[in-house]
Amino acid sequence: MQEQIIAPYRTEPAWLVTAASFLVDRIIPDCERVQLPAHEVAGGTLRYGRGPLPAPSLPKRQLRSWRKPKPIAAPHETVFDLRRNTPTNWAHFLNNHLPIVFSVCDQLGIDPQEVLLVLPDQTPGYIRGAAAMFGLEILTTDAAVDGTGVLFDATPWTGIRPLRHAWVNTAPVQQVMARLDAAADDAAPRKVFLSRRDTRAPLNEAEVMAWLAPRGFVRIYPEDLTPEQQIQLFRQTEVMVAVHGAGLAPLLYTQAGGRLRQLIEVLHAGHMTDVYRVMAHQVGVQWTGVRGRLTPELIKGAYDLGGRYRAHSLDNFEIDITSLQVAFEMAGLE
Repeated sequence: MQEQIIAPYRTEPAWLVTAASFLVDRIIPDCERVQLPAHEVAGGTLRYGRGPLPAPSLPKRQLRSWRKPKPIAAPHETVFDLRRNTPTNWAHFLNNHLPIVFSVCDQLGIDPQEVLLVLPDQTPGYIRGAAAMFGLEILTTDAAVDGTGVLFDATPWTGIRPLRHAWVNTAPVQQVMARLDAAADDAAPRKVFLSRRDTRAPLNEAEVMAWLAPRGFVRIYPEDLTPEQQIQLFRQTEVMVAVHGAGLAPLLYTQAGGRLRQLIEVLHAGHMTDVYRVMAHQVGVQWTGVRGRLTPELIKGAYDLGGRYRAHSLDNFEIDITSLQVAFEMAGLE
């Protein structure tokens, strides 16, 4: 097995704007302007090589099945079994599994068009579509795959964050990006509000759009677009306001010096994360965060530092228009 040491990545300071409240001044409500310090994103180790394919790592409900499928023979030696840390959404696949595949192929001199990606039987259609977009063949099965293939191990799994933006800059990936750019619609909106439905959705979306629309923004839901259109959107848009979620995954496939120059990321107070802040910095996009309104049920868990702050991660929430205005001013958009 070969080994690549992934050095830590240091991201620059950034700003986060909170909803207007009396937490700043008990007489006059205002938004807090929080300067997030520069910080280091921990790296790790990526090991890769060829060898016997391991038994699939599947959810317990599948491993307990009384009727396990018969093993399948690997058709060739460029099989990647991606059923470890199985991609359960579009972002996991685009931002974690595919960058590893592209990097390992580049290091071992493998043409990605020749690989076979093994995924669970119940893999969602949009992940299948993402593989097809890159011309990658997939096999969806819960059976063991016997034979020799390409092995990899990322330790820790999050340790790939410092380098995955570089791993998607290999020649085969850029050829796909060039094809998508050539086919892109020149009339695509230059200002986009990337919203969400069902979970972690803005409760006051109509109010948000009433403020954004006069400024030239068009509302888009990622699930209404094909995988190709989602990638093209991020490469055509100049300014994006986006609710945090898997829809932001194509950000990794933009380029420094590209059209996208500003990202205002709206975060639910119950799901604070710096994943796309770091990614924006890596691809040369200015990032400003906006935190949604706090609600009473969020407070107690926020101060339970020994627990996991995720109980309300998918709750719908309200976006404060004043905080958006402040974020626009700080980003030089007003």
